[in-house]
Amino acid sequence: MKINRKTGVYIDHSHAHLIEFGEMAQPIVKVHPEHGGHASHGSEHSAHKHTSNQLTHFYQDVAQKLHGVDEILLFGPTTAKNELNNFLKKDHHFANAKIEIKNSAALNEREQREIVKDFFNKFTIKSF
Repeated sequence: MKINRKTGVYIDHSHAHLIEFGEMAQPIVKVHPEHGGHASHGSEHSAHKHTSNQLTHFYQDVAQKLHGVDEILLFGPTTAKNELNNFLKKDHHFANAKIEIKNSAALNEREQREIVKDFFNKFTIKSF
């Protein structure tokens, strides 16, 4: 019987925490967008394009770390969770993954782990 890999992703536009669920859970994996410098004398359009490219690379980094995960919970205080969801929907690696989105406030790491544990425990069928 195949064991589903389940991971929660607490995300905003400045970082993502990947929190694996289960007995074999690993420490939180932290992903940060690259902060490449850019000239302050550029146009607003070029600054927006730079930020957009940064976010695309950030979401690619997160997606790469999620390859092979069957169930994903995206949560956090900003729209980054929705943006990542849209990004994942376009990636064939996630065609069969079950992805859920949940709004949350800003949370510390203990609270993030609790959200992931509570969410996946609610949907785990226990056999006796």
